Amino acid sequence: MKNRIFAWLFVLLLLTGCTAGSTVEEAPQDAAEAASDAAAEPVTLKLAGIDITGEPIDAMVKAFNQAQDAIVIELTDYGTEFGPEEKDRAASLLTTEILAGNRPDLLYFPDLWFLGTETVNLLSPLPFIGQGLLLDLDPYVAQDPDLHAEDILIWDALHQYGGLYLVSDLFSVQTVVCAPSFYADHAGWTIAEYLELEAALPDGYEMMDAMNPAYFLLGIGSRYMQKALDLEHATCDFDNAEFIALLDSATKVREYKAEWEGKGVCALMMDGTLMGCYTNVQGSWSIAFDRTEAGRTEPMAYIGWPTPDGSGGSDIHLLGSLGVMADTAHKDACWQFVKYMIMNPGYNYDMEVRNQGFPLYIPAMPENPETLTDPNRLFEPLQSDADAFLALVDQCTTMNFYDDAVMDIILEETQELLAGNRTAAETAKNIQERASLYMLEQYG
Repeated sequence: MKNRIFAWLFVLLLLTGCTAGSTVEEAPQDAAEAASDAAAEPVTLKLAGIDITGEPIDAMVKAFNQAQDAIVIELTDYGTEFGPEEKDRAASLLTTEILAGNRPDLLYFPDLWFLGTETVNLLSPLPFIGQGLLLDLDPYVAQDPDLHAEDILIWDALHQYGGLYLVSDLFSVQTVVCAPSFYADHAGWTIAEYLELEAALPDGYEMMDAMNPAYFLLGIGSRYMQKALDLEHATCDFDNAEFIALLDSATKVREYKAEWEGKGVCALMMDGTLMGCYTNVQGSWSIAFDRTEAGRTEPMAYIGWPTPDGSGGSDIHLLGSLGVMADTAHKDACWQFVKYMIMNPGYNYDMEVRNQGFPLYIPAMPENPETLTDPNRLFEPLQSDADAFLALVDQCTTMNFYDDAVMDIILEETQELLAGNRTAAETAKNIQERASLYMLEQYG
């Protein structure tokens, strides 16, 4: 408005025959004032996601906006217009707009839950990584004076896809808990060993607290994608002897339902009647819970899923993950929020909301294992629990992300296999054909 007023004064002076000398002298001062006003305007970043309003990322954004005045983050929630059964449509809309070029600066991927026989994988980040849509944040860590690679506890797992594309403030470990004696005999177990052990179980004994063929394919098949999907080259490899054996194994696993009478799963493991239970380890307090349930003074063991080759079967689970869009015009500003998120884990501002994970940022780790104990719980974490948790984290080099569309292809194609109408080799070939086309469409 100020510039427009001076422009009209300039015209008026010309019309009245006045000299323009004074106007010319004032113009540089006006331009400097305008530049100063523009420089004072904060950078506005758009952060998009699904069902993020009122969630931990919402609280994190509000805390960041209040902590400084150079950057303002605005949330765009694509889930508000869709009901509980329509979240796939929200994910499709968000993806479509991004591919069409209507992109936010920051993209928040919902919490990926795979626990028990249910899974929630609303928006996988893998296609975004594969298409080069997310920024590799490694150069920003390398140049930052405050945050260093050695400050981040799960650095190796975060680099599963060749760069630092996803971050969070908290994480947990998804794994399988078992008795220490079972771990001593079967650490690094394979799928073949799982089936051999199960076949030898006496009546009344169970391998897992919950299991069925579809759940087996979901749990082990989703982890197999870590080696089967080549995001960089938009290819996949399912038509091979290893995956065929995995499919064949699904036809042989026994079915168990999560039903307990009187005893918890860890107590049953110590009795020797239950071998393992899929679990989400959130920190030393989760280790303490399992130990207390088992009636032990030392921690239980964490063996992970059986794998085709005997490699580790435990994965890092980010409690919601954040990525920076590669083509944002405000990369430095985005990094400031990413840095804030890592260095200010959620439980610092809302214990009730974010008491479900452990900080990535090592300086934010509790000094004593008892620090984050819920006063309503009937146990206290010990130093041995904290040590066991960190040892488990140290074994994890992968995250639990998978492509849900490829998983749908696997589950659809194995229906005929489980019905006895198709061989594992035929099923693998069909999966390979369909998944290959999908990879070209989504990652190529």
